[in-house]
Amino acid sequence: MASGGSAGSSGGGGGGNSLCEQGCIATLEADCDNGPATQAQCEADCETQMTGACGTEYQALQACADGETITCGAMGIPVIEACATEQTAFIDCLN
Repeated sequence: MASGGSAGSSGGGGGGNSLCEQGCIATLEADCDNGPATQAQCEADCETQMTGACGTEYQALQACADGETITCGAMGIPVIEACATEQTAFIDCLN
């Protein structure tokens, strides 16, 4: 699951918490059927992805998503159309 959106900063202390918080607000606003259920779960997933095996790809997606609109894709997952290349690279990495 990807989350992104308008992020004001990369977060304090290097943890990227603000990026996850803001991205999750925007992701939840899209209200996709297969999106995150809660802000807390979204942020936890985001923080895990930032430091996980596909962290580089996820961080590139987050950087691209800054200020972009999040919509729901055909499968009901949140997508950032302006960042299709970055989102595809992240999904490919996960698979």
